[in-house]
Amino acid sequence: MFDFINLTLQEFIRKFNCEDVCLSYLEERFWNNIPVSPFDPSSKVYNYGNHKYRCRNTGKNFNVKTNRNKKDIVLTPEEVAQFKALGWEGIMNKAKSYNPNAKKTSKKKGCKK
Repeated sequence: MFDFINLTLQEFIRKFNCEDVCLSYLEERFWNNIPVSPFDPSSKVYNYGNHKYRCRNTGKNFNVKTNRNKKDIVLTPEEVAQFKALGWEGIMNKAKSYNPNAKKTSKKKGCKK
């Protein structure tokens, strides 16, 4: 599991600089890198690559974010303290004020790992 305690805010932002890295972290966190269908946990899962999966029993596509609620995300007290120390609340407030209609200045480039 990733240790946030020794990171500065800038290092945290560099570490999670794109969706691919975030999805990889969430897959490790929630599934231990073994995908489980949110529609039928007993179903076989097909991996389509690029963090996309299909439930064999239901035929529905999903990823690690599918059907996630805040109650599903359980952080340890240490992780909560680490996020707060990094100013996570400030980051989330910025995300809430994001204007999707604003003109984007850069095109999506490859993910830096």
